[in-house]
Amino acid sequence: MNNESPHEWSVAFFAHAENSAKNAVAAMAENRHELAAQYYLGAAYANKAALQFCDPATPGYIEGVKAMQSAFVSGATYLGAPIRSIEVPHRDTTLPGYYL
Repeated sequence: MNNESPHEWSVAFFAHAENSAKNAVAAMAENRHELAAQYYLGAAYANKAALQFCDPATPGYIEGVKAMQSAFVSGATYLGAPIRSIEVPHRDTTLPGYYL
């Protein structure tokens, strides 16, 4: 990208994430689990990159977080990684995390 606009960067990263997720679905249709995992993890990281250029107060931000989490869990699942969701106690609340 030649544009320095944060919005344009987030649009490009979200588009890349969507394309990677579509490729993962296509890989799964061919029963290629490892390739699907790689595409899903690529989608997770592209969503994470896009979120760095988004305003956290916008509805699109929460959608991006959910897409990132979903892609990460799918990627880890298709890799066969022994991962599980956990809640980490922090002050008066808990924080989400993963245990590997």
